[in-house]
Amino acid sequence: MLAAWSLAMRLLPLAAVALGVAVLGLATPLAAAQTGAEGAARTHPFFPDHGTLNALVLFVQHRDDAFEDCHDRTRVVEEDGRMFHPQIDDAVCHSGPDVPEATSWTDDEATEWPVYWSTGEAGPRLPQYAADGWLAPPGTPPSGYAEGSLSQYYHLNSGGRFELHGYVYPEVYIPQHDRATYRDHPQPFANGGLRLSHEILSSPGIQAFVEAIPDAHLVFDRYRNGTNLTLEDLGDDARDGLFDLIVMVFRSNRPCRVGTYVGRGGRCLQPTASGSSSLGSDKVYLVANGFAPSPLFLGGLEVVDNFRTGSGVWSAGGDARTAVTLTAHEIGHRQLYYQHSDENS
Repeated sequence: MLAAWSLAMRLLPLAAVALGVAVLGLATPLAAAQTGAEGAARTHPFFPDHGTLNALVLFVQHRDDAFEDCHDRTRVVEEDGRMFHPQIDDAVCHSGPDVPEATSWTDDEATEWPVYWSTGEAGPRLPQYAADGWLAPPGTPPSGYAEGSLSQYYHLNSGGRFELHGYVYPEVYIPQHDRATYRDHPQPFANGGLRLSHEILSSPGIQAFVEAIPDAHLVFDRYRNGTNLTLEDLGDDARDGLFDLIVMVFRSNRPCRVGTYVGRGGRCLQPTASGSSSLGSDKVYLVANGFAPSPLFLGGLEVVDNFRTGSGVWSAGGDARTAVTLTAHEIGHRQLYYQHSDENS
């Protein structure tokens, strides 16, 4: 891994606080150790902050993703007043001379995900940063975590209390349709984001990949969904038959463009969002399963979607650093708080 990337990842605990990312190492000491399993569930109700979980990670590039320009927020650069224009994925996002924050995703193939990388003659290959050790396989000791990986991130920021292992699907998934098709034709689901995730998880390649993992129904069922209770707390009683965690990392993601977070009259309710603490559901207070119109199973486990007991999150990963920090941010909504403590951070 490049030295600059390694240094950046070593600085992540401080940077993560500034970005509002959930940093487990800064939370109060593990509630389960102090007050038992009931206290743990009360402190962090929707997702564990301890134990070892396994995730399935899928990298996705939208069929119509041509986004190369870079800054993911509309804002004024305070120092000189230059304005970033309202961003749509495939539009120029800033005016005036280049500024350090506004780099493209083609400068460094080792740590970024160029638009051509997964759609050219080489086929739907993973971005380089994800191809080797981004998520440690089950059973990997912390000494074996790759520098800058998601597994290393959680190990360092939790002080070793929470370990995240799992499997990365070895290809980038390219959806069958452009984003507008999902937005305009979500049936039978409540929105197009749910239709998109259901398509991805139902695809023969991903189904076969998970089925080939020995004891997948045990590997991906290590906590009681919607609680802080894990195998370490309850033993096999923690298994509930629901898939624990799926992380979809999109190269470039604006949920509104597939119909998630769209209000009356087609107004985008979250124009700067690039991830979600769900796999497409956008009603924070509802616990109904977004996939209920067409029940979904993977590896012998049911995949459900909502913000409380749901089986996954959406993230984005145009570059390696964003892939880690945004994934931690979205999972953090389950571990810590479902809203943002500071909308400006």
